Amino acid sequence: FFELDAMWAAVGGYEPDEVIKSHADRIRLVHLKDASREDPRTDVPFGEGVLDWGAILSASRNAGVEYYITEQDRPNPDDVLGDVRTSLVNAEGMAES
Repeated sequence: FFELDAMWAAVGGYEPDEVIKSHADRIRLVHLKDASREDPRTDVPFGEGVLDWGAILSASRNAGVEYYITEQDRPNPDDVLGDVRTSLVNAEGMAES
């Protein structure tokens, strides 16, 4: 099994949901990290950027993804706990829909 970082897959020119569908039997973890609207190579909290999370999460559920990890690569976020809180609130909102 392996872990897909949805943002970096998108930066690399792939559609994360299609990668998940193509490798559904192997992907068990997905990084919930979003790409900035201003610079897609800069990450922002989950749900605050440009990735199509509806499609990514649907493909993840269908593939049987077991774990979702939120993280940020950018050095020294302005508000580490605020970013975690934002990601959690966005994830809870998407889980309910």
